[in-house]
Amino acid sequence: MANLYGIVLLIFASLTWGSAYPSMEYSFNLGVGVFSLLTIRFFIGGLILSVIYFKELKKINKEEVKICFWSSIFVFIMFFTMSYGLLYISAARGAALFSSYLIFTLIIKRFLKKVQFSAINISYSFLITIGIFYVNKNGFYLNGFSIGDFYSILSGFFFALNIVYLEQNSEKMSYKKLSVIQMFLCGLFSLIFINIFNEPPFPLTKALTLNILYLSIVVTAFAYTAQNQALKFVDAEKASVILSTQSIFTIFISVIVFGEVLSTNMIIGIFFIGLGIFLYSMSTGEKNKKLAGSKHKSS
Repeated sequence: MANLYGIVLLIFASLTWGSAYPSMEYSFNLGVGVFSLLTIRFFIGGLILSVIYFKELKKINKEEVKICFWSSIFVFIMFFTMSYGLLYISAARGAALFSSYLIFTLIIKRFLKKVQFSAINISYSFLITIGIFYVNKNGFYLNGFSIGDFYSILSGFFFALNIVYLEQNSEKMSYKKLSVIQMFLCGLFSLIFINIFNEPPFPLTKALTLNILYLSIVVTAFAYTAQNQALKFVDAEKASVILSTQSIFTIFISVIVFGEVLSTNMIIGIFFIGLGIFLYSMSTGEKNKKLAGSKHKSS
């Protein structure tokens, strides 16, 4: 039951983050600076979560501070590279390339935890990778590798680092403390970079205000807290597969909100990603049956 709860949380996070790409692109098109948007998002998210989880913040030890600090570094780099990528490429393409974290998660676990690649690992990773790259408008033909592509893939790498890091340390602290402290630390890092890059002020319209509030409250505070909590119940490999569906959600939201045309390549990409996730879910189902059978025999 706990595993199902974790999966539901990850689906919520994936759906919400899928909507984040078009929302961020909208903000940048209206002149909002990358670090200005991140500062507002993280501080608003941190304030909301600190009110909700105030009692959890009364006690914190050195080990928890260390976990929060390193996780916040990974998250901050992930967010600002993701944001910079959207200055050069479309939301759909950015989300597709960011989803490369699925492969990075497997590779990082292989080197850090000595986890061996299985035939299933390779198969579903291959299918999802094909889908990820087909999601952009030209399939595997990226019209030249741009700086936006590099930022999006780098963002995926740091997201994978954070997933594996939190999986290893999730039992050492409350996800509530982690989420609050992460928000404030990332907000502080962003504020420092505003001054370094001298980002100019931007006009705040009603539509932009609502968009920023949505990014701050729903996407940043609630969705990221959901992911942190889910990693207590779901392993990093499974979490990365579920979260890879955000590229699909990004496409549909881009079509509905911005009127993007759903091309043949997008449909092919959705099919391959769905097939990869189905293959993974079938493999884990068989694995769980075998474990249940062995436990039954031993009893």
